[in-house]
Amino acid sequence: MGQSLSHNLILAIKSDELAIFADLIKGREDWAIGRFPILSICYMYGAKKIIKFYEKLLLNVTSYKVVDEEYGIYRSFASIAGKNLRLYVGDKVVVSPLEMLAILHKDNKCKKAYKLYKSNGCL
Repeated sequence: MGQSLSHNLILAIKSDELAIFADLIKGREDWAIGRFPILSICYMYGAKKIIKFYEKLLLNVTSYKVVDEEYGIYRSFASIAGKNLRLYVGDKVVVSPLEMLAILHKDNKCKKAYKLYKSNGCL
């Protein structure tokens, strides 16, 4: 049995492979892998090429189709989040892209994304 689509998507994000990501993302822009929307995962793993190309599109997504979360994502998030992890207990709690930027201490990027998010009518 082959690897799952979500696993391949995560591998593409970790390696910042724009072409592979583009093939896998088609029609799945609204995916959240567990509690993590795709853009949040891109921010967490620092996928600069993917973010540059897809950030505006993925910031427009406000509701998510949740697919199974992989333990590796949670483990990476736990090491970054520290004490903030307690805010994300539970199955229904989503780590929004803006929250991920705040957790990563990317304050300027968070402000810019917030303005874009707000101007798109997402708030």
